[in-house]
Amino acid sequence: MRFHASFQALFVISALALTGPAQALERSEVPARYQWDLKDLYVDEAAWVAAKQELVMNLIMDEIERIYARGNVK
Repeated sequence: MRFHASFQALFVISALALTGPAQALERSEVPARYQWDLKDLYVDEAAWVAAKQELVMNLIMDEIERIYARGNVK
């Protein structure tokens, strides 16, 4: 059981890490007419990138906590 839960956690983390960059384009690669005006939400692009990375990490940590909450990992 312990190995299975650890493998599951590793799989989830790997899947989340691999799917994000594969689907995302850099803002500079998107034509201006399709870009959101983020000035009302973020100070600059660096703030947007930091918020996006924080969201991804929170999603990963939430999934790890769910796995541990099931009691499969000690």
